[in-house]
Amino acid sequence: MITEQGCLARRAALWQRLPATIDTALITARPHLMYFAGFEASATVFNSQESGAALLLTRQGEAVLIADNVQEPFSRAAFVTERVEPLWYRCVEAAPHRGALLAQATAEWLKSRAPAGLAIERSQVPWGMLEDILRRQPGLGMHDLDPELRELR
Repeated sequence: MITEQGCLARRAALWQRLPATIDTALITARPHLMYFAGFEASATVFNSQESGAALLLTRQGEAVLIADNVQEPFSRAAFVTERVEPLWYRCVEAAPHRGALLAQATAEWLKSRAPAGLAIERSQVPWGMLEDILRRQPGLGMHDLDPELRELR
């Protein structure tokens, strides 16, 4: 069973493995969202189909989950310090592209924080989440989290 203490311990273990120049980590793979935050959108619920989420961890201890408003029942159960829930669907108009909305909300959070160094799951993170920050901060230190995640798990 995933617990808050377990998630906190795994986050601490991750930060011990990352270079000191990295101050923010971006997690998007479903197994890692569960591993670090206890977030799991049910695959058997229609509202979760084609959904995604992003977890932003900071060296200062923040754990920010970005998941659209329809995933609110699942995001409320996650072990995070903040939730960002962009409006995806209200049942009154056509829904925008779900992945693009997540990418935009994640890019906006990164823009607001301007990290000095960013660790990402190179094999998983959508380009739309990174495009804006890489254009704004061409010298941004980047680190591939995949080896550390494999080691931790």
